Amino acid sequence: MSFDQKLSVISVTANGDQSSNMNKFVAMGSSGFALQDTAGGACLGVLLDKPAATGRAGKIATSGICKVIAAAAITKGAKVQSNASGLAITAAYSGYIQGEAMEAATAANDVIAIRLYDNPQRAEQGGLSLFLGAPILADVDRIVTSADWADGALSVAAQPDVPRNVTVNVTDANASITGGTCTIVGTDHLGRAVTEVMDITDGLTFTGTKIFASVTSATIADTAGSAASGTDLITIGVGNVIGVPFDLTASTEVKHSYLGGTRLTATVTTGISLSGVDASSGTYDGSKMLHVYVKPANNL
Repeated sequence: MSFDQKLSVISVTANGDQSSNMNKFVAMGSSGFALQDTAGGACLGVLLDKPAATGRAGKIATSGICKVIAAAAITKGAKVQSNASGLAITAAYSGYIQGEAMEAATAANDVIAIRLYDNPQRAEQGGLSLFLGAPILADVDRIVTSADWADGALSVAAQPDVPRNVTVNVTDANASITGGTCTIVGTDHLGRAVTEVMDITDGLTFTGTKIFASVTSATIADTAGSAASGTDLITIGVGNVIGVPFDLTASTEVKHSYLGGTRLTATVTTGISLSGVDASSGTYDGSKMLHVYVKPANNL
């Protein structure tokens, strides 16, 4: 259960109606405080009440343990920062670290206790040497083996061997399926909930962009046309982008990549739940270790 403890509180006038921003991160502006709207931005603190108009005073916690609304799942003990809506997220390798989670959030909108740092600091620059496992060759049916295309849940046969993107392949030889979606739900390499939706009106072969460390469900919905049992089929597999265990902001942050000890040039993807490297030019085989050296623009 979330709680407040040993808070240092200041009173600051609001820049507009802040009545919907209680338990969110706020930042100081020229006309008073307002909701923090920059991901990773430096925060004044956490709003503890509901000032409803410009010029009204709001109570803001600047240190101690206080309640904050989470934007997604957060592990107990993780360092946290604000997203662009003033909600707590697991800190990335950029921006300002506001504090540390004293309890876990399991989903968006959970209210958790965090220990606010007295003087939030920008993440320090540094380099990391990372081993990302020994990825197997891309496999079109690792997660869901051949199944009929029909609305409903699919049976998940296996998990990704390492955090990586997923692929969807649909067999529709007679073009009898004219619409439908396949939604994949799971967690990414930081334990955050992640969802990817493939719309077959865009084609029959899909290479996903989200990184999945685990897949909890795969579901077909909104089928249009006349899908035939035994003929119209779907498989879900794993692709070539191997997840890096934090969110990259620029491809240049990956300085070196090695597969099985051989240096190569990897393709780098960036963004939240998207960050990874494609080193498949070296041919994954389940035994070659993937090793990258990363120098984030800003480091925890």
